Amino acid sequence: MRTLDERFEQRRCRFLSSAVLAAVVTLAAVAPCWALNKALLVRELQLPNITLNLDISFPARAVRIPPSADPESDIKALYERLKEEDTPSLHLQLGRLLLWTSQTEEAVIQYRLATDGFTKLLEQEPDNAQAHQEFAEVLLAIGEDEEASLHIEEAFVLDGTRWQAHELASYLHAKHGVLAHNSGVQWLANEHFASAEVEARAAAKLGPKEALPYISLFLSKWLPALLELRADPTEGLKDLGTYEEISELLQTGAALAPTYPQLKQYAISCKLAPFFAAQMVKGIGATLWADLDEQQKRILTACRDEFLELGQTDPRLRSNALLFAGVANFMMDDKPKMYEAFQQAADGDPEGTAALETMVGFLANDREWVKALEAAEVIMQRQPSGTAYSWIGRIYAEQKKWSQAEKAFRVALSYDDVQGIANLGLGVVLLKSGAEPDKARVPLQIARYELAGQPEALMAWGVLLVLEGDEEGGKRYVNRAVALLPASPGRDAVAKEFGIAVE
Repeated sequence: MRTLDERFEQRRCRFLSSAVLAAVVTLAAVAPCWALNKALLVRELQLPNITLNLDISFPARAVRIPPSADPESDIKALYERLKEEDTPSLHLQLGRLLLWTSQTEEAVIQYRLATDGFTKLLEQEPDNAQAHQEFAEVLLAIGEDEEASLHIEEAFVLDGTRWQAHELASYLHAKHGVLAHNSGVQWLANEHFASAEVEARAAAKLGPKEALPYISLFLSKWLPALLELRADPTEGLKDLGTYEEISELLQTGAALAPTYPQLKQYAISCKLAPFFAAQMVKGIGATLWADLDEQQKRILTACRDEFLELGQTDPRLRSNALLFAGVANFMMDDKPKMYEAFQQAADGDPEGTAALETMVGFLANDREWVKALEAAEVIMQRQPSGTAYSWIGRIYAEQKKWSQAEKAFRVALSYDDVQGIANLGLGVVLLKSGAEPDKARVPLQIARYELAGQPEALMAWGVLLVLEGDEEGGKRYVNRAVALLPASPGRDAVAKEFGIAVE
């Protein structure tokens, strides 16, 4: 006969057995709910957006007037002259031309020869103001700013009528204004920019018919305005009068330098800059027009019209001017006129691709895949590139034409410029088309390395790990991707699948 303890232990074992059985049944019923929906994860994989490589601004060096209308011929002529007449001034002229034609190493050689020549010349003629001024230009070109400033000052003292010395001083102050700003010493930057303006005005007074003083005056005001715009892209719309004033300075310089018409384009671009900066804050999903007051609308419309007129009157500037007119049309919420201007810009430069690339970006944003494909194929015909083939692959993928997309991405991989994007595109297309995960592993691994930190690459690698059975490892990558991606139904669906909280 069993004791009370034995009967209790038997019942406890039966209870535990029943509890374990119940837990197993419960787990069996719940497990399918916990399993990740792999089809959903693959469906929500995304390629990076087709981005607009567009900038209506320009580097400061772009407004420097070319030293020659035919630099290659002048370079040959100067080499011949130097055989008969070896002077530091000729080496300086040759250095300018070589630098302009991107022959940097040869330019440095000529500047070094000019340095030696001016040093010897000034030992013999210490009161030669022109030699001090030209020596300063050489020293600025090779980065010897402190010594250059001494020779600029000597040129001032010896000949107060030399506008060139004041122009060099303005350039030097503007350069160090930018350096001080980049170092976080704003008070010093402000002092340099103010001094740059003073020197440029002195140069313009001494050389009123010369373009360079007005270009220097433009830079003394444009550079600090541009730096402020980068710090706060919306602030420029509050002070459009400043940009109109700056534009007028460059227009004056352009009128004095008719052989360099790009200055006219830059003069309009600087007025458009605050609008463009504010638009980039909004993104291309919404236009700027509705947020502008009447004065702002007037100025933006004037920029558009000036670009259109420039495109019609100067064939050399037609393509770029119409491209920027199209950008202005976009900001004015006039898509038909925008696309019309882009097409005219593309037609105006039969070998270029800038307008077509911009058009593809806007068409992709508007999900006009057929038209985007047509424009991308024209780019490929004009200038085949990995970028063009990657865009074509992306456009085919958006239309679920997997075989065409795979082919385009594989062709893109034969170029060196888009290894990350092309491998990501290929890996995502392989997964979406139903290929085995192992076929996508190598391209996605390369993409993860090439596109380090980009959420689309992290997401694709995480999903691949899940498909291979490593759900914990996959979740870590997906979690990082979700934190970086902007809010969207697809992102939120993936986050919910993994139990990741999103804001």
